[in-house]
Amino acid sequence: MLFQNCSTQNMIEMKVLSNDTMVVYLKQQIRNEKYNFVIQLDSIMNDSRCPIGATCFWAGFVQAKFTISERRISHPFVLNTLIHPNDTTINGINYKLLNVLPFPDYTLNPNQGDYRAIVAVSKK
Repeated sequence: MLFQNCSTQNMIEMKVLSNDTMVVYLKQQIRNEKYNFVIQLDSIMNDSRCPIGATCFWAGFVQAKFTISERRISHPFVLNTLIHPNDTTINGINYKLLNVLPFPDYTLNPNQGDYRAIVAVSKK
């Protein structure tokens, strides 16, 4: 893992799992130097995933709202884990939601700060 901190008005931290996979925590901005953008996970919405330890009729899904900023232009969008859209392309860069953690567990109530999205980034 690579960690990078920048001294700006908002803390920007870059976490790269592999070449183009990023972990973005809720309300965190991450700069991707390779593709020259900043991504922020704005909110987690409609988390209907079947909790760990439960038996469910449907697997469920979660929606994550993001904002991509490049060249002072913001692009808000929503991605889903099970239903479409699970990816979007902005200015030739594809963003695909791979997962949202933590996974629901009916015995635990995670803090909002625990939520993070795993996003794959690639050039189209």
